[in-house]
Amino acid sequence: MISRSLILCRYNENVDWIKNYNRDDLKIFVYDKGESINFDQSNLYKISLDNVGREAHTYLYHIIKNYDNLTNQLYFSQAYPFPHISNYTDQLNIQLEKNTISGGFKWVGPKIINDFSDNLYYGNDKTIMPNGHPNPYKRSIKNIYESVFKEECPSINHYHVSGCFFVEKKNILKYDISKYEKLLEYTSYPEQKNYNEFYKSNCIEGHFLERMYGVIFGNV
Repeated sequence: MISRSLILCRYNENVDWIKNYNRDDLKIFVYDKGESINFDQSNLYKISLDNVGREAHTYLYHIIKNYDNLTNQLYFSQAYPFPHISNYTDQLNIQLEKNTISGGFKWVGPKIINDFSDNLYYGNDKTIMPNGHPNPYKRSIKNIYESVFKEECPSINHYHVSGCFFVEKKNILKYDISKYEKLLEYTSYPEQKNYNEFYKSNCIEGHFLERMYGVIFGNV
């Protein structure tokens, strides 16, 4: 039997929809960064986390904590993806009937073509991004990728809105756990525990990683 897991990053959203997925071959992990959900089911695991790092922090935390016992297929998603992906459950239902994910990785959600400027990709030592978002550590997609993976950052000409994707275990295990630990540090702010609370929960590094999932897990 193919083992599967649905990993949800939640901040008080309604997740009643997962009640339709109480099945033996699927584990559901709900990472609560607000109030905990008020129901249980046999395949549901509820974990509380600090509200930092957007969904990237949640995804990386799950990978690190479960690195040695990941399921064959993993479905990473925001807790209530429907405003951006109205047919999310249709796509999930189709994948639940498949034994593989083509290429080991599949974006879920509308495709966005190169919505980021050179400032977002290269950084250019900007402490404020073009959209006004603070970038206090002068980071960029390029310097985060290259500092972790020790190779030139590939060109990224698209991503898919909402940071939702399906991935096979083998595509995660191609990297040592230390790579994910380093990425997690970029979203955790251990060096400044008292940094602006809004920024900690909505940090620019989380936006960068949302655009990087394809090159990290799928080479796309």
